[in-house]
Amino acid sequence: MIVRVPPQREAIRVWRAPEFEGVELHRGIGVTRVVPPHWHDEYQLCLVEEGAGELLYRSVRHPNPPSSLFVVHPGEVHSNRPTVAEGCTYRTLDVQPGLLRQASCEVSGKERGLPWFPTTVFLDGALLRRFLRAHSLLERPAARLERDAALLSLLSLLVERHAETPGAAGADRADRGTAARIRDYLESHCAEEIRLADLARIASLSPYHLSRVFRRAYGLAPHAYQIQARIGRARVLLRAGLSPAQVAVRTGFADQSHFHRRFKSVVGVTPGAYVDRRKNVQDPGPASA
Repeated sequence: MIVRVPPQREAIRVWRAPEFEGVELHRGIGVTRVVPPHWHDEYQLCLVEEGAGELLYRSVRHPNPPSSLFVVHPGEVHSNRPTVAEGCTYRTLDVQPGLLRQASCEVSGKERGLPWFPTTVFLDGALLRRFLRAHSLLERPAARLERDAALLSLLSLLVERHAETPGAAGADRADRGTAARIRDYLESHCAEEIRLADLARIASLSPYHLSRVFRRAYGLAPHAYQIQARIGRARVLLRAGLSPAQVAVRTGFADQSHFHRRFKSVVGVTPGAYVDRRKNVQDPGPASA
């Protein structure tokens, strides 16, 4: 009798390459969960290997077919969902802005600001091949020099082919500046209880106008953005060695179960699995990487 093994489903692995400060990698296999609106401090590069999905980004829905790569800027709110029953099999690379800025300076031969990518989804075969090579080398043992070269080659090609000078988008400059001040306040006070009236006073706007300006700029209401800031801070604290219980308290969540639910809804794994480097990090199920 032939026993057919069902395909791996809902396996998510998260890891870091210790030699690269500011690089985090994810790999998902057959993932069918919907990722709610959230943001990252890093640039996020995501390669869809199999299945298909949709990215909601800058108020536009972007299809993510197989063999496509999408790029999300730091601080930009976005959400994801699979569009086929089998879900998405993907690889992501979260890169600190400084690394992409350095690549931009190397490509241009002069000091540059953070690179800006006006296109969101790429079907660039050479870029996809370099992404897959770099991601695979950072997933398994390989020579340091080979890893260095693969990551630099990927980031350089991305900037060289697809980056442009930043331009104004969304709200006008004055509103963007106001929204940015409130964003910075929410991030620096993310663990505190903050009233909308307090934010409105800082912005010199009515609470209604502030909410509208902020949502137009970042795609989330201020309270939802604060939760995402807490998740971002929690990732830093977990990597620093604090326990999930300690992190829940320090980031202002009502209790550990609330922290657990919020963290998993965005990151895809539990806080405990996120920080556990002693085994393949995946949740749920026993599937291997």
